[in-house]
Formats: sequence, C-alpha cells, structure tokens
Amino acid sequence: MSRAAQKHVRQRAPILDVAYDAAVLAAGPVAYWTLSGGSAGVADRTGNGHNGSYQSGPAVTAFPNGTLATVFDGSAQYIEVADAADLSVVTTGILTLEAWLRPDVLEFSSDEDTGYVHWMGKGESGQYEYAARMYSYTNTEVPPRPNRISGYAFNLSGGFGAGSYFQDTVTPGEWIHYVLVINTVDTDSQYTTGYYRHYRLL
Repeated sequence: MSRAAQKHVRQRAPILDVAYDAAVLAAGPVAYWTLSGGSAGVADRTGNGHNGSYQSGPAVTAFPNGTLATVFDGSAQYIEVADAADLSVVTTGILTLEAWLRPDVLEFSSDEDTGYVHWMGKGESGQYEYAARMYSYTNTEVPPRPNRISGYAFNLSGGFGAGSYFQDTVTPGEWIHYVLVINTVDTDSQYTTGYYRHYRLL
C-alpha cells in the first residue's frame, strides 16, 4: 500500500513535524515524501528508495503550524518519481494515495478538456494507471462540476477507467486532506472488479 502525504507550506528555516512524520511512517507506507523543499523534501523517508525530483523549481509555502511544504504553479511545476512495481496498481492490486492540498484559486488558467487539472498520478503513454483531478469552478461538464475533486483508476491505454469524487464547497487557501483508495483485490457481487473511494478530512 502506498501512502504519499504531500505537504504545502512558507518560511525560510525548515520546521520539522516529527510527530506527524512518525505517525505516517508507523503505518508502513511504501513511500513518503514531506515535500518540504530542497532535496530532503523529495527524498523517500521510508528508505525504500523512491526518491523524487523537483521540476521547474516550485516554491515553498507553509502550513498553519509552520512546517514547510511545496507550492506548485498549477502548470509547469511538479515532482517526478520513477516508476516502480510497488507503486503500481497492476502489480499490487491495492494502492492508497494521501496528500495535503491547498487550492489558492478556484479557476485554473492551465486546465484541460472540460475544465480540470490533474495534480497527482501516473499517466505516461501506455502506462496510465491512476490520477487525481480537480475541476475549475467554471467548467463545461453537464451538469457542471464546480471544484469537484476526484480520483480515477485507468486501464494502461487510458481509454477506460472508474473513479470516485467529492464535491464540497472549496475555499481558496483552505487545506484539504485527500485520500484515494484503489482496491482491485477485495471484490463482491456489487463490486466485481474492486472499488475506489475518496475521503476528505478538514
């Protein structure tokens, strides 16, 4: 099971939330990145070697308690982690993704298709597996999906998939704890191919 807890935080000297990090690591994730800026922010804290790299120089912001986190521009900035078997739904059958996110705007200037952005996931050509998506407040879906936050599991070609979402009121600058569970192992007569669930904690 993979748990990627992403932090977004704003100060010069790093403040470590040792208790939070310890609680995450105690759950036994296969990868954990604090995203607190610099090389330490993208180092896999589990020791499993899933180290990432920053692309296009994202900035640093801060949680209310002062711990550091990365802030992305919603366009060119991101972190990249190499593909690995234990980060793949195809090989594990079960994958859990966790992240802290703070949307600072509700209309996205670099959205795609009907008006959404992909802010986390795996989507290389021929290797589409999962994605986290958020819609702009104004979008062309019918009916509209104002600031819907969702997650999907895809087939490898990206043509088919299933997902789940929540569509609560989003306030700019508000922190959201996002959890996506993809489970293709535990099935029953209602969920014959597994299930996908979202959780939102404020």
